[in-house]
Amino acid sequence: EHRRAYAAEALGEFLLSAGVPHVSRAVSEDSSPLVRRSAVRALQRLNSAGAQGELALAIGDEDEGVRLAAIDAVAGNVGAHVRTKLTRLANDEAVDEETRDAAVSALEKIESKVELYELR
Repeated sequence: EHRRAYAAEALGEFLLSAGVPHVSRAVSEDSSPLVRRSAVRALQRLNSAGAQGELALAIGDEDEGVRLAAIDAVAGNVGAHVRTKLTRLANDEAVDEETRDAAVSALEKIESKVELYELR
């Protein structure tokens, strides 16, 4: 588990874009929350949403740490699908408060970015 997590982190640290398919798969398929969290951070460093949009999927991960890492990673993404997922999460009373607050914060960052683009 720790080796897989370290490998994912290393791909992100060394900015190896060839690793995107591997860390994307780890985000969506690995059984370890530690590995999924590391893979999310690697995709963030690689400035990639993942081979199949795994960062947006990780927003709904069962593990709070993975969800929070994914929310942080997509905070600057103005894509409608990301905003929709974050809005649902922010309004979901079944989700823990820290995750809802992080989703609200990410939506505020996205809205600021959208407003900036509209001023141009």
